[in-house]
Amino acid sequence: MGRAFRGVINLDVRDSVADWETYTPARAPAGAPNVLLVLYDDTGPAAWEPFGGRIAMPVLGRLAADGLRYSQWHTAGLGPATRSCLLTGRHHHENAYAGLTGAATGFPGSHGRIPREHVFLAEVLRRHGWGTFWLGKNHNVPVSEHGPGATRENWPAARGFDRFYGFLGGQTDQWHPSLVSDNHRVEPWGPPEPGYHLSEDLAGRAVRFLRDLRQSAPDKPWFMIFAPAAGHTPHQAPREWIDRYRGRFDDGYDAYRHWALPRMIERGVLPAGTQLAPAPPRWDSLPAEQRRLSARTAEVYAGFADHTDQQVGRVVDHLAATGELATTLVIVAAVAGATGTAGWAQAFSTPFRGVKRDCHEGGVCAPLVVHWPAGIRARGEVRHQYHHAVDIVPTVLHCCGVPWPEDRPPLPGVSLRYSFDAPQAPGTRHTQYYAVLGGRALWHDGWKAVAEHPPASGRGRFDHDRWQLFHTDTDRSEAHDLAAARPEKVQELVNIWFREAERFAVLPLDDRTVAEVLLEERAEPAGPSTRTFHPDAASVPGRDAPDLRGRSFRITCEVELEDAAGILVAQGGHALFVKDQRLWYINQQQLVSDDLPTGRCRLGVEFAKERIGDGYEAIGTARLLVNDRIVAGGPMRTRPGPFSPGPGLSVGRHSGEAVSDAYRPPFPFTGGRILRVEVTTGADQQVDLAREAATILADE
Repeated sequence: MGRAFRGVINLDVRDSVADWETYTPARAPAGAPNVLLVLYDDTGPAAWEPFGGRIAMPVLGRLAADGLRYSQWHTAGLGPATRSCLLTGRHHHENAYAGLTGAATGFPGSHGRIPREHVFLAEVLRRHGWGTFWLGKNHNVPVSEHGPGATRENWPAARGFDRFYGFLGGQTDQWHPSLVSDNHRVEPWGPPEPGYHLSEDLAGRAVRFLRDLRQSAPDKPWFMIFAPAAGHTPHQAPREWIDRYRGRFDDGYDAYRHWALPRMIERGVLPAGTQLAPAPPRWDSLPAEQRRLSARTAEVYAGFADHTDQQVGRVVDHLAATGELATTLVIVAAVAGATGTAGWAQAFSTPFRGVKRDCHEGGVCAPLVVHWPAGIRARGEVRHQYHHAVDIVPTVLHCCGVPWPEDRPPLPGVSLRYSFDAPQAPGTRHTQYYAVLGGRALWHDGWKAVAEHPPASGRGRFDHDRWQLFHTDTDRSEAHDLAAARPEKVQELVNIWFREAERFAVLPLDDRTVAEVLLEERAEPAGPSTRTFHPDAASVPGRDAPDLRGRSFRITCEVELEDAAGILVAQGGHALFVKDQRLWYINQQQLVSDDLPTGRCRLGVEFAKERIGDGYEAIGTARLLVNDRIVAGGPMRTRPGPFSPGPGLSVGRHSGEAVSDAYRPPFPFTGGRILRVEVTTGADQQVDLAREAATILADE
């Protein structure tokens, strides 16, 4: 489609010549592969067993044994930044993803909206005859566009994907997720008690999408992003998966580094002689109880990853059963380095310096597996050529036999295909810049310069940065700083960094703390102080819902009561509901009224803030109201921080996790009618910017 009409048009159709080729949808080249791109969050190269780590990952192990592992594949240092590279094949600053999505700034490289002229890989493949699907995490929709009333121009269906099922943002509750199907919000099929878990839901839906495609298009190739949130907080998995790792991390993160390094060398992931980069020992200095808690966090992290691997296995097993596995290009990658508890992040980043958000290898080097039996002869081998996230799109297009659109600027990446069956082939990537929250680095032909500038430190004075120098061809772990011995090499790399920065819209550098960025004036208008909500409507995500933190507020529900029970309005950490013919409100504390009348009435709660506590919780008096009359009241401390990641505000049901044992979600409202819910917020808000900043960092 798209070429000029080449037929003949006359007055009479009988004297005219049709040209169907102009109007016939494109078909993929004969024998073109399917493409499955599996994305994990926040995983260092020493986490997974196939690379030498302690997390089993048997499905990944099978793919690696029948495919290739890449030991020098690199990310952009932050999840959404890397994802933007994987979607478009362009560097994250070109995509306006310089930093945190929740703290975007008004500059070309950091405003947080991928330009429309940067076509997605899915758009290109769909034009050439591929079906396109995306399941799981989408962290590349601006946070102001998550709500049911927002534009959909940056949602997956508008950027080349036939189907989408997953969530928007950096994190969601795995038991009570905030779900989107195509262009609208939906509820999970059930609560966790019968067995619901998001990763399992995503795998089942992925198989369903593929079956649906084959019902009517048996020969059509497809491209699928499968992006469960494993690796990212909140780390949530069925208990039996977590318990598989009980005691496995009791030796601590210092010992883990020394245990993992020889295994990584034995597996060929690291060259012999690789040394551990410096890292201060910390485990033995922790109290025994803190060591046990820290080990448990590693067990949970591992169980979450391993459980997700099983869900990936359900998709892989479906492909094997249908005879499509050998002809499917499967790429499994982590989009950022390890994060979380500092010691374990460093351990899972063995042998490197740094963790996620750093520009040292521990922050940007991540595991990559490529599996394509029909296109790769090698089995179970490791490739050491240096590559970056921008190289995935050219690789997929190369393997699919699809050209890059002529009306678009060339891509900055290179295809990995040259290395598939040539382990000793010279690498085709020669230069790669890094810039993460004020930190900087430049790799060029086996040498790497890294600026000593902690990310988001607020330090500024970039012209005073000292640069380290590492010869990564012989010192993969960046254990030995050669800057003092080779100042001319440092200057060469610094000059190249500035050249790349100008080319890819990297400047200005921004190392401000998130709290500082949040103080910046923005063009987004403030919402009204009074909002109205109705039942039988989509839930409202946290950013779009009324912000009750640190302020006075009033919630009023106009209802008709008969034998009523159920949720009136709920969101994350608070809920107003009817139970046992009484009105209940829970927000840290609990208020309960006497018996309610029947018929039409007004039910509500008001909170009058009197002061802010040491933890920035609002302290004041809450009162329950029936027909504007106070029926119960008492002191209350409201939640100081944002409500938990989940479905958001809902009326007539609670889509998220219960805030009390007094009810069981979804606890739908029955025995009456909710006519409307009105929420009024006071002008006396005080918010802890440090806590807000921590929340945004956690979301990343």
